[in-house]
Amino acid sequence: MGLHYSTEDKVNLLADSLESSFQDNPEPYDDDYIEHVEGKVESYMDRNARRHTAPLTSPQEVMNIIHKLNNKKAPGKDGVKNIALKALPLNHRFRLETSTQHQLLRVTNKIIHGFNMKSYTVGVFLDVKKAFDRMWHDGLIYKMIKLKFPTYLGKIIHHYLDNRTFNVKIISTSSSSSDRHIASGTLQGLILSPAIYNIYTSDSSSNPSVSVCVFVDDDAILCNSITAEQAVQTTQAYLS
Repeated sequence: MGLHYSTEDKVNLLADSLESSFQDNPEPYDDDYIEHVEGKVESYMDRNARRHTAPLTSPQEVMNIIHKLNNKKAPGKDGVKNIALKALPLNHRFRLETSTQHQLLRVTNKIIHGFNMKSYTVGVFLDVKKAFDRMWHDGLIYKMIKLKFPTYLGKIIHHYLDNRTFNVKIISTSSSSSDRHIASGTLQGLILSPAIYNIYTSDSSSNPSVSVCVFVDDDAILCNSITAEQAVQTTQAYLS
């Protein structure tokens, strides 16, 4: 006889699993660097908290306003009708009119170029584990500070990510888990998530001899060289 779980057990098990995903990476762990980053971010937020800025609008407030719009009202200068605003999708692409096929074509062209030049091509294909779930919040703000983003954008992103919670609910039974804290990550499907992830990974190493084809959290790292050993060494140096 198999195990039997109540609906309450199921929602809490799912919530436990998701909560464990929304945590900072356990390793590698550099306490000194983490303390340095957290100190910089705390100082940045405290310093700029004293500046007068308009209250930030929450996503829920925007959704409530859109929901109350009159469908029959004439559109504004942008020509977008209110009924269209209510139908805006949550899903998105990182860039307009691009897809996995574009990066696959780049990979194919790189390999074909290697054959034509009678050189060796080395490829490393990475799927970043829990890329969205494990993104370090303070690490992101720290990178925005170093990239000299406007202060108001840093504050918006900080408030956007800070103190988020979630719960799991089975609609058919109305059973739901307790609220759980999201300690790290940016939720897939939200409109800002692609831009945030791109900022977070913008300091990846670069090498003119290495081509990196990226789609979401999948990377194809390719290197052409006249010898296989040299291609491997160049690729390994890039990854190190």
